[in-house]
Amino acid sequence: MVFLAFIYWGFAQASGSTFPAQFHWCAATAAYQIEGGNQKSDWWEWEQIPGHLKNEPKSGKACDSWNRYPQDVQALKSLHADTYRMSIEWSRLEPSEGVWDHEAVLHYRKEVQALLAAGITPLITLHHFTFPTWVRLKGGWEWSGLPRAFGDFADVVRLQISPEVKNYVTINEPFVNIISGYLVGVVPPGEKRGLQGLVSPLIGLLKAHAEVAKRYHAANLKVGMAHHLREILPATAWNPLDYLVTYAISNAWNWAIPEALESGVFKINVLGFIRASEEIPYLKNSQDFVGVNYYTRDRFSLTELIQAITGRAPLNGKMDPENWEYYPQGLESLLKEVSKRFEGKPIWITENGYEDAREGQSDSKRVKFLRDHLQSVLNAIQAGARVQGYCYWSLLDNFEWIYGFTPRFGLYETNYQTFERKPRASAQFFRDVATRNQL
Repeated sequence: MVFLAFIYWGFAQASGSTFPAQFHWCAATAAYQIEGGNQKSDWWEWEQIPGHLKNEPKSGKACDSWNRYPQDVQALKSLHADTYRMSIEWSRLEPSEGVWDHEAVLHYRKEVQALLAAGITPLITLHHFTFPTWVRLKGGWEWSGLPRAFGDFADVVRLQISPEVKNYVTINEPFVNIISGYLVGVVPPGEKRGLQGLVSPLIGLLKAHAEVAKRYHAANLKVGMAHHLREILPATAWNPLDYLVTYAISNAWNWAIPEALESGVFKINVLGFIRASEEIPYLKNSQDFVGVNYYTRDRFSLTELIQAITGRAPLNGKMDPENWEYYPQGLESLLKEVSKRFEGKPIWITENGYEDAREGQSDSKRVKFLRDHLQSVLNAIQAGARVQGYCYWSLLDNFEWIYGFTPRFGLYETNYQTFERKPRASAQFFRDVATRNQL
């Protein structure tokens, strides 16, 4: 029997199906999407305006996780997850400028303690698409006082809520945040500028990150961002102009921000339509790990870029989960590229998930998604990528921003009337892989 077990172990090693010994298994959520009732947020304000949501109803109580977080902790424990990527809502802690809600601070402190008691380490995100309304009114990313204010919020989090936590994500999907809010205009602040108009909020975002990195590094903590990366290919294989566009867009979308966190200089140039080169204090070496959010790939052409710039063909269709191409190979390719560009830097897969299984339907596609994408992760690790953990998006079905409650990404199905969490087949698959640390 022992001999057979040894043979099986040897086969598993040889077949490359085993993850590194210290690999972390994680599920991810964002506070606004699951907690419900956050009425001091710019997103709550945004939802109330007719036409802002592609799919109704409004977020309302969402998954009611503000009151039911112990159930979420139990769900994570049932998954055999050792890490939980969660976010803290700034608008709950500081609903008005300079006014701190100590009950909200205590609430989040209790949640962190419950996770730690269950053997689950929080990976905390400080900004996951939402601002307090008062910050938006002051200019959001373009407010000159934002770095200090964001840094003060971050200090309250680390000192009063999560003093045991060592790893933080400062900002989720910076380019998605800025393009959706300042170019496409489908999220707060809802502006539709030209491409050059994106430079100012991007620089403001990087200054806010740099301020937190400065403070957290002084406290011996590690920070990174969760970058939404896509494999970007030319729409037409024979067209050299499409290759030129693809190269320019990929360098901007995928690499401009993570490379700025290394060099300290934000550089971007998309065929002259958007240009910047600015050195930012404390930005250099402000990325202790690279967070990778991966869902799909894109194809671009020169014609499509021109249509997007002139407003004749908005880019928001590429952000719709219903339009995402199933392409697990892209995750392997991007992890290898991250490893090459940021040699020796730890990598976290901070989001990777599949929208499937409307309520009560089969979950087979999500199981296949997990299997294929985890194989891509293994392939990248075997090629030398230092991937430390995998966070599935999402732990629960939740409020998916302008798409409402229609997309269902959860390992756990959420009943939005009773708030029951029901494990899907993909939850069992995740648990099996995490328990064995093996695909």
